[in-house]
Amino acid sequence: MAKQRGTLDMVLPAVWFALKLLLALGKGSLLFQFSGEACVNGVRPIGCINWFVFTIPFVRSFYSLGAYVASRLLINPIALDHET
Repeated sequence: MAKQRGTLDMVLPAVWFALKLLLALGKGSLLFQFSGEACVNGVRPIGCINWFVFTIPFVRSFYSLGAYVASRLLINPIALDHET
């Protein structure tokens, strides 16, 4: 169950971001809407809301994916000490 949840934790933010990105096409600059640049004017502009609700979870999921891959690829030096 933990493996399924970990995968879902990484995929769901990407799907969430992609859905909002598709809905935002043609409604102004995507860079302005999803970069956090709109937060200069306060937290109420839609670009700032998009940053907090869609972009930050998306970026965090990639960090989680990187940590997961690194944990699978790197050799644990403590475990090697106990094998001898």
